[in-house]
Amino acid sequence: MLGALWLRAWPPSARDARVLRGFGAAAMLAMMLFTAPWLWRALHDGVMLMLTLATLCLLVGMAAPSSTSRHVRGFGWLESWGRLSYEIYLTHMFVVFGAVRLWCAHGGDPQAGLWWYLPTLVVSWALGWLLARGFSQPCERWLRGARPGVHLSGALSQTPP
Repeated sequence: MLGALWLRAWPPSARDARVLRGFGAAAMLAMMLFTAPWLWRALHDGVMLMLTLATLCLLVGMAAPSSTSRHVRGFGWLESWGRLSYEIYLTHMFVVFGAVRLWCAHGGDPQAGLWWYLPTLVVSWALGWLLARGFSQPCERWLRGARPGVHLSGALSQTPP
């Protein structure tokens, strides 16, 4: 919400959008590659704040009206994460719990923890896709067909006659 308010009140210039995207991506990369004990000792609970700030900067930089990165070819996979975000949110913990259990069964080596991220992300996306395909999208089609005056754009709202 803060990012949306930020964009509306002070949309960044093209240069500022590039800087925001660069900072956000670099900070997220640092979080994924260097979540070593030294980062936690340096920032403590600030690690989550850093992740939140990095995400905010990346999203604002991508959504800025001056940004051309919204139309870069080859990022359809990332757009699918956005379209499936709610379904992934609802189901990802089933995958995470299973992955953690498998990781622990294989010794729970913290140095190898990073290699568990990618399969966990892929399976989380796949489970979200299955939920969307098997439940959310059929429900949406049914709602659109059953109530022709209803438009589903985030929330149900009656169109004026």
